[in-house]
Amino acid sequence: ALVMLTWHLLTKVWKSCELLGVNETKLDAWLHRVQQHYVDTPYHNHVHASDVLHLTHVYLRKGLYKRMDDVEIFSLIIAAASHDVGHDGLNNAYHSSRMTDLAIVYNDISVQENGHAHRAFDIMNSHAECNFIDGLERDFTSRFRSLVISNILGTDMVGHKTMITEFETYLNASDDGRDDTVALPSAGFLSKVVLHLADINNAARKWDLAEFWANRCLAEFFNQGDMEKKLELPVSPLCDRSTTDIPKSQIGFIDFVVMPAFVQFARLLPYAQKCVDRLNENKELWKTRDDVSQKAKLMDAHLPYQSVAASA
Repeated sequence: ALVMLTWHLLTKVWKSCELLGVNETKLDAWLHRVQQHYVDTPYHNHVHASDVLHLTHVYLRKGLYKRMDDVEIFSLIIAAASHDVGHDGLNNAYHSSRMTDLAIVYNDISVQENGHAHRAFDIMNSHAECNFIDGLERDFTSRFRSLVISNILGTDMVGHKTMITEFETYLNASDDGRDDTVALPSAGFLSKVVLHLADINNAARKWDLAEFWANRCLAEFFNQGDMEKKLELPVSPLCDRSTTDIPKSQIGFIDFVVMPAFVQFARLLPYAQKCVDRLNENKELWKTRDDVSQKAKLMDAHLPYQSVAASA
């Protein structure tokens, strides 16, 4: 799904390859390798990447494409497709606590996100048949690389509050983006916001999908918590299956993370008001659920247990 969707968007919808001179054969080879490098975790897998990519495309089509040039759109789609490549189902805190190779390489800073960006470019660099930017002008490749890295690093939840605060400040100063004399906080800032919000949009989906992705996310968290207990490490927040209340965790996620972000996003993109409305609906539905029945659903889902990094 990830290969086909990305290929369709870049060659048929946005026509990025034609406009930018990107080698389609090499892009296809890169996409296949990227999909192969996604791990079969309960949540951070290639299906999640496809879902985030689709939402990113929707936000663009609903009007945000007018605020980006061809390089930004291309870079954003590539970043969305590869934003979790190689994710092992364990969060940054786990890697830092265990002092894994990944944590050591990136000095405990956006460990997973740096790893994803590295892998996306390493696939290009290590396989000539995948290097779809080889031979293109240096100015383009330099900007493309900078944007992809920025977009992927922007998915680290550690930077969420700062990002949304900067976004709100910009909206206040620019009359909700209508005053184009007011500059964005940084180059590529909007594309970074778009990918980040697409990445946390699960809670704003129709109920069946919102519940489906919540179960998968919590299953992955609980797998990590089980490993942390076994290794006698502090159990990360929301990762202890015996103490985490699933409905309450989702209500908190909506109230303190997703809702404030999408309220601001809707000021720039009116379409996003649908997300705000659905967040309110889903919050009320979570209030009617109890933790026991939700955990039963999670257990009944037969979600894959991923322990790739268990001995890291």
